[in-house]
Amino acid sequence: MIKQIKHKTFSRDKSIDELHYGTEKWSVELDFSAFELPFLRQLIKSYPYKNTIPNLFENIQLFIKQLDKFEGELPILIKEIRNHNNQLEGKLECNDVSCDDFYLDEYNQLSENIFDYLQEYKNLKIEIYRFMSGIIPNP
Repeated sequence: MIKQIKHKTFSRDKSIDELHYGTEKWSVELDFSAFELPFLRQLIKSYPYKNTIPNLFENIQLFIKQLDKFEGELPILIKEIRNHNNQLEGKLECNDVSCDDFYLDEYNQLSENIFDYLQEYKNLKIEIYRFMSGIIPNP
């Protein structure tokens, strides 16, 4: 497992452009995950493994189930990013602190959700890589 860090946000003084940039970075990261998830599933299902590994099939099925979970959450997060990015335009019309706080709180919550998703996904990939490195035959 990789080192776990807590999500921190530093968005209170960010401009609209900086918030938009943050959402664009999330989109790029999640777009890559959308490409990577099916590849990992295909790699796991390809079975180029030693057949003497105990519980091989069970472990593979567990990884596929976890990949399915991440793949299912991905479109929801992408939609939330798009919606939030569109809503950020409303922040320009804010005339008071409570209005600004609303948009920043929404941004911070989405930021935490994406941070958690990506951290858990990276941990799963490490588990898969560790498992597979022990079962792929050496040339």
